[in-house]
Amino acid sequence: MGLASRLVALSDRAILRVAGEGSGTFLQGLCTQDVLRRSHEVAALPAAFLSPKGKVLCDTIIKQQDSNEYLVDCHTSIIGSLKRLLVRHKLRQPLTIDDVSKGYHSMALLPRAATDAAGEGTAPSDTQPSDFFVDPRFGGMGHRAILPASQVPVASGKLSDYHFWRVCCGVPEGPRDLKIDEVMPLHANLDLLDFISFSKGCYVGQELLTRTKHRGAVRRRIFTVVARDASAAAAEMQVTSVKRTDPLTAEFVVPTTESLQPTDDKDVVIFGQTNGDTKGPKQVGTLLTTSGNLALCMLRCEGAFNEVSSFEQAPLPENMKVISASAALQFLVRAPPYVFS
Repeated sequence: MGLASRLVALSDRAILRVAGEGSGTFLQGLCTQDVLRRSHEVAALPAAFLSPKGKVLCDTIIKQQDSNEYLVDCHTSIIGSLKRLLVRHKLRQPLTIDDVSKGYHSMALLPRAATDAAGEGTAPSDTQPSDFFVDPRFGGMGHRAILPASQVPVASGKLSDYHFWRVCCGVPEGPRDLKIDEVMPLHANLDLLDFISFSKGCYVGQELLTRTKHRGAVRRRIFTVVARDASAAAAEMQVTSVKRTDPLTAEFVVPTTESLQPTDDKDVVIFGQTNGDTKGPKQVGTLLTTSGNLALCMLRCEGAFNEVSSFEQAPLPENMKVISASAALQFLVRAPPYVFS
């Protein structure tokens, strides 16, 4: 695939500009990331803004332009509320907070595996455009950029390609996967995606987040699920051909008799069924972003999944089949590759 076919204009993203003396310190006190220390080490940082209840308001990528200017990449649907949040905390600080989405665009450069069913590239001579940086959440996602509108390269990749690859990588994004003020950061794997610094000073929502991490039991996590018709051979449910450190690819996309898309604005839930259990199937998860027969799923785990090492164990009992409400589909549950990278 040529470079242009792997370039995607992220039309569902918007850009806020925070500028002025002390802008880094200002963001430091509001988001989960250690902006002051780490912005000098990497090109961009993932960061979440939390409510006082410790739940996610929005996920962002923050890029430092210079010592007193930052660009905040967020979803278009929440840019208004995020701007209001920042302005409310600005008080008398000499800062400017502006929506600069018309002047800057968010771009993604997908890896070759994302656009090739075999996971192998056909254009090894392609060079990475300047000003692109490795996606700071998970390197397998490819590269990202926040570019002036006048410098945006030709991109023929589709937004759906980006979101398909995001599902393959197990990377959640709000507001579809992170409903506003409903999801705990650890349930959404934000600690595993480098959104959170547990060593920085205070910020909004920190107390509940830290308490959950160190004293609570994290029993919900996001996994990728692969659906197959329940009548399909068991061998078709295997993904052992893919290393656990690698994302899934398009070779696992197959048609199914039942859609994973929600209807009537109701989330699609999946169930666990254990042989010999007279109580019947029990709800074990909720589907989030879907792409064909692949989906992100907020799964209710059997044990505590506080640490990366927890993912060495299966999240559900070995003898449990995961099925749709109608039992027409069966699901394979796969841990996201970044927990093993």
